Amino acid sequence: MAITTTQLQEQIKLVLEKLKDIPTLPQVYTQVQGFLENPKSSAKNIAETIQSDPAIASKVLKIANSPFYGFPQRITTITHAIVVLGFSSIKNIVLSCSVVELFKSVGETEMFDYKGFWKHCVATGAFSKIIGKNAGIANLEEVFLAGLLHDLGKIVIFKYFPDEAKKINKIIAGGKKTIGQAEKEALGFSHTEISTWLYEKWNLSRLFIEVAMCHHNPAIATHSRVTSDVVHIADILARAMGIGWAGDHSLPNLQESSLNRLRIKGSDFSRLIQQGMAELGRSKIFIDALGSE
Repeated sequence: MAITTTQLQEQIKLVLEKLKDIPTLPQVYTQVQGFLENPKSSAKNIAETIQSDPAIASKVLKIANSPFYGFPQRITTITHAIVVLGFSSIKNIVLSCSVVELFKSVGETEMFDYKGFWKHCVATGAFSKIIGKNAGIANLEEVFLAGLLHDLGKIVIFKYFPDEAKKINKIIAGGKKTIGQAEKEALGFSHTEISTWLYEKWNLSRLFIEVAMCHHNPAIATHSRVTSDVVHIADILARAMGIGWAGDHSLPNLQESSLNRLRIKGSDFSRLIQQGMAELGRSKIFIDALGSE
C-alpha cells in the first residue's frame, strides 16, 4: 500500500526528533521577536538585546551599512540602525545572522562546499528580490530572506546524517539524479522536508516554511504560492548562472505555471538576469558578514 504524505511527514518527524543536538535559534532572536510582538517595546529594548550578542551585533552593523540598504550616512550604533531600518528589517537581519551562526561549525569539506552553498543562497535571495519586485510584491526584504533560507535542510543532512551524505554524493556523482532524488534514495526524504520541519520547530513565519517546502514545486503551495513561484525561478536562475554550489550540477525543470502566474515571458529573462546580478553585487555583504568567506 502506498504511503500517504501525512504518513511520510510523521516518519520524517520521528527520525528528526531523535536528533539530540539540533540547534534552537539564539535567545537574541527570540527576544527580538518577542519585542516586535509587544507594541510597548522600544528601539532601546531591542538594541540592548542585540548588543548582548557581540557577534550578531557586529554583523547587523555591517549589513546595515552595506550597499544592500544604500543609506548615505554611516550607521554607527544598533539603536541608529533600528531607527533607520525599522523593527522588521532588523528582525530579518538578526534571523539571517542567527541561522548562519548556528551552522558555522560545519565549515568547508570535500563533501560539502560551505562557501559555495551560501553563495548560491545569497544569489537566490538576490534574484528573488528582483523577480519579486517585477511581480509587484511589497515586502521585498522578506522575499530576499525567503530565497536566502530556502535550502537549509542540505546543511542539516550533511551535519547530522554523515553516512547518508556520503551515499548522496556518490549517487549525484553518477550524474543521473538531482540532489533531491539522491536524498530521497539515501534517506527517504529530502532537504525540503527537513527545512520545513526545522522552520516549524523554530516557529518561523508560514511564508518561510512553505517556500522551503514548495520552491521545487510551487503548484502545491497554499499560503505563499507567489513567493514560492519567485524563489523557484530565482533558484533556477542562480543555478543557470553557475553561482555558488547547490549540491548537484543539474538544472531543475522550470514550471510554466510559475512563469504564467508572475507574467514572466522569455524576453524578460535577459533583463531579470542583468538586474539580478546587480542586486547580487549589493547583496554580497551577506556572504562576508554572515561569515561564509
